Amino acid sequence: MSKAARAILASISSAPPTIPESSRRRRVRLRVSGNYLLYWMASQALWRVDPKEARGLDATFAYDWSPPDVNRNNTLLTTGLRFNEPLPLHFHNTMSLGYVRNSLSPQFLPPGTPSWRRSTALNSNTLLDPLPMLLLQRRSFSTTRTWVEGRNAP
Repeated sequence: MSKAARAILASISSAPPTIPESSRRRRVRLRVSGNYLLYWMASQALWRVDPKEARGLDATFAYDWSPPDVNRNNTLLTTGLRFNEPLPLHFHNTMSLGYVRNSLSPQFLPPGTPSWRRSTALNSNTLLDPLPMLLLQRRSFSTTRTWVEGRNAP
């Protein structure tokens, strides 16, 4: 791989540049597809106390993908429920419960290392918006860790 290609990989990736083993064996040039992100998001109102108000329950879904040859954390799925205005306060507030799944690209594994396992978490979140430009947020996670050969995957 040329010095220019290594410099490009180093500038667009947080991890050191890695050439997949299959590319090394066949002496094929590594083609960098670019550093971009495709993102899909949906939010649907499921129930409202008053149809003209925001108070109620929403379902949320988001999925993002980036090229696995450039980004180690290349897919992320989040889904959950959000309750808008659950507290009887005079400012915006939400409480939510969600599921998060993160997948790591196998192209960044050292040769001979077993595949990454998906990392998953349950997330609860409370958001208060008492003043303009002031958000107070409390999050808590319950995570299942990803392990590879007795070490925690980043």
